[in-house]
Amino acid sequence: MQLGNLERSIMGALWRHPEGMFAHDLAAGPPSGPAVTTVLTVLMRLANKGMVARERVGRAHLYKATAGKDAFVAEAMRAALEGQDGPE
Repeated sequence: MQLGNLERSIMGALWRHPEGMFAHDLAAGPPSGPAVTTVLTVLMRLANKGMVARERVGRAHLYKATAGKDAFVAEAMRAALEGQDGPE
């Protein structure tokens, strides 16, 4: 599975913060300064891919990576060797 630039940036931040992060914190990270709504859209796409889980905390959601970076990289390498696009 290939990730876009913003997806990679968000996943990198989530892997560095296993305790989870809120969308507004994730939006403040990338140099491009994406809107929180853009980050929320990307987070929902990552959740649909099974890479991110969310937990309700007050009125917001806390987002966490569902698997470690090593597992993602290993699966991507395996898929590349088998001629696939990556984990589905």
